[in-house]
Amino acid sequence: MFKYNGVYIAGGRYYSARKESELHNSSIFSKFILDLKSKDKTAIQITSKILNNFLSNKELKGYYVAVMPSHTSENYGCLSEIAENLCLPYLKNALIRVKTIDKLQNGGDRRNSVHLKTIEPFKVSNKKIILLDDITTSGGSLQAGGRLLYSAGAVSVIPVSIGYAKQFKI
Repeated sequence: MFKYNGVYIAGGRYYSARKESELHNSSIFSKFILDLKSKDKTAIQITSKILNNFLSNKELKGYYVAVMPSHTSENYGCLSEIAENLCLPYLKNALIRVKTIDKLQNGGDRRNSVHLKTIEPFKVSNKKIILLDDITTSGGSLQAGGRLLYSAGAVSVIPVSIGYAKQFKI
């Protein structure tokens, strides 16, 4: 786990099948992410174990886990299954996408304003939150999610991504 631009990265570099097909086809981590996105039980267990190693830090005692919703309304993809396996309490539906947006990996609009207009936060008054996303590309989703959680009363938000894509400058 390493931190870059305020985001903790749990895994490695994801190569897009659409934009970087040669690298994608040879990347074990990219294949792992696809297994994760298809809700492969082994991939979910491995990811949960990796995240629990980080989350079991006593400095994070009292934190809750929230997940970034998928591009489709009321969908969390594999993230909700991962969150249910973590050592910290899971705040289901802390962030709810109320309007479907274009899939980001297929060229959807990555501006924070898109997320801010299509996601509603649930009350999280006085809670410290680990905000989990699968892949960070620009950091925009996690930034918007953090802003929404703060607006709903969170006192701390720590963004964590399972992996990162090319545009997220490391």
